[in-house]
Amino acid sequence: MNRCPYNHQDLVEANNVIKEAQLSLQALITGVYPIGAEVAVRIGRNVVRVAICGYGASYATSPGDLWGDNIATGRRRRFHFSQIITE
Repeated sequence: MNRCPYNHQDLVEANNVIKEAQLSLQALITGVYPIGAEVAVRIGRNVVRVAICGYGASYATSPGDLWGDNIATGRRRRFHFSQIITE
């Protein structure tokens, strides 16, 4: 006796909505922060300037992640777009 008003198709549709949103987020990030763009990023307690050099490898596990090279040290860092300090 299942009292849940939802079924398997509802789960599939919800998952498709999530996938679409993740793909949209990735597309927006690549448009707003193209490769080579320099941004300030809060990493821990520090703010560092990085040059964007890549994006999260998977829309499913890291849709909001970017890769950037620290301009001062050359060290490659991974960070979430929410860590970017808007100027």
